[in-house]
Amino acid sequence: MLSFLEFIGISSIAAAVVSLITYILKQPQILGFLVLGVLMSSFFLTQVPINLIEDTSLLGIALLLFLIGTELNISKIKKMGRESAVVGIGQVLITTILGFLIASTLGFGLTASLILALAFSFSSTVIVVKLISDKNDIDSLYGRLTLGILLIQDLIAILLLILLEAKNFNNFISAIVFFSGLFILGYLFSPRIYNYFRKSSEALFFLSLAWVFVFIFSAKFFNLGVEIPALLAGISLASVPQVLEISRRMRPLRDLFLIFFFISLGSRIFFSTDVILPVAIFSAFVLIGKLLIIYFILKILGYQNRVSFFTGINLAQISEFSLILGILSARLGYINKSELAILGLVGLITFFASAYLITFSKKIYNFLRKLKTQKEIADESLYENHIVLIGFHRIGYILANKFKNDNLLIIEFNPELIKALENEGFNFIYGDIVDTDVVKRANIEKAKLVISTVPLEEENLFVISMAKSYKVPVIVTALNSKDALEFYKAGANYVIIPHFLGGEHSSEFIKKFIENPQNEDIKNTHIIEMEKTIKLGHF
Repeated sequence: MLSFLEFIGISSIAAAVVSLITYILKQPQILGFLVLGVLMSSFFLTQVPINLIEDTSLLGIALLLFLIGTELNISKIKKMGRESAVVGIGQVLITTILGFLIASTLGFGLTASLILALAFSFSSTVIVVKLISDKNDIDSLYGRLTLGILLIQDLIAILLLILLEAKNFNNFISAIVFFSGLFILGYLFSPRIYNYFRKSSEALFFLSLAWVFVFIFSAKFFNLGVEIPALLAGISLASVPQVLEISRRMRPLRDLFLIFFFISLGSRIFFSTDVILPVAIFSAFVLIGKLLIIYFILKILGYQNRVSFFTGINLAQISEFSLILGILSARLGYINKSELAILGLVGLITFFASAYLITFSKKIYNFLRKLKTQKEIADESLYENHIVLIGFHRIGYILANKFKNDNLLIIEFNPELIKALENEGFNFIYGDIVDTDVVKRANIEKAKLVISTVPLEEENLFVISMAKSYKVPVIVTALNSKDALEFYKAGANYVIIPHFLGGEHSSEFIKKFIENPQNEDIKNTHIIEMEKTIKLGHF
């Protein structure tokens, strides 16, 4: 038998190797941990007491849910768009219904079919946020939609976990009352306590860890698991100003104990001929079916093909919540070992495939777009000697108001902003600039200037190439100096780098402020402008 020290040491060494491999292969770390769990489970099951693996895995789940909870700030939920709520709820409902029908057809019981279908409806916040951040797509329209949908899914998953725990109704109601009191206490007083210890990172770390265990130990009195108490502990600290420092400190500990969660899960995953067919069908449903469900919901809401496709492909995998739901359901007897193994294998396949689908989503979309025959536009635009402005969000809004009287034509593919364009009397085309139909309608060949305020590499390279082919001057926007140099090499006449321009503008304001600190005119004007832009959706 291995000692606890040897158990931790071997797991840490193995995790280090897996982390290096996943980094080299550009795969999410959670996939590496899941594979590690499958490989190491058979070794540890004979060398380590099973209760030690189970206890450490529960701590990994608790820390994961605690950190997810810290990100569920009430103010963040309030800012969530209507479209994200509609798509998120609609997708979960449709995926669950179709998943249930598929599972039932394959011979699964009613309860197991429902649990599996619900598990398939959630997408991985950990994987998706990491991958779209690496692509600098967080602030894109489909990036914002993706985050909003993930938030809705997480809230639904939390409610589902709470319902699963509700075995004894009276006991559960007592627990709700007790934890509501703890939650309110933490929500009201934790900002003051954490502010007092803000200069000590060690104190913040141990204070947060202690708070998690206060919830977990309290749950034992009500015969509840660690999942919901840990999640509530995190949510109660979401409004603390030091929440980012808490997350930074807790994340390495979470990663360490998550290994044991995946070892525990891996011990339940097995391969047999009986699971091959359902795993293949369920994996295809998650990878393709969820993509299409989200795509068509967004199309119905008025979004363009590209935004709908990228949002759908971002969410085509199952979630860490799905695996926790499976473990909890197996512990409560709602699904059996074989069904949990199927869920784990679907996780392995969709995590792996989704990483590449998200990474190469633009190439996939361009390939599919070429397969579609382009229709000719009958009523080509009569615009001539005009300015074409691509994007009405943030920078685009400012430029639009500056050049409103200069024969301006705006191209925008966010349906949320179309109403604002109509209300303010702008000439616009609703569409995607990489669509050749839109290029024709905008009559860019006869424009005097093209300006792109969308800071996306592939789109801007297309705009530059298209404008230069018509010998039209072109200005684009870049997120950093590296992209800016690439755009200049491609032929851009000028590249806007927002943080550089923001720094220059701020320095001029600071000079004026130093000369007359009591002047409130600039401040008041700025507040009025910000209030107006927020109403229009330019956060």
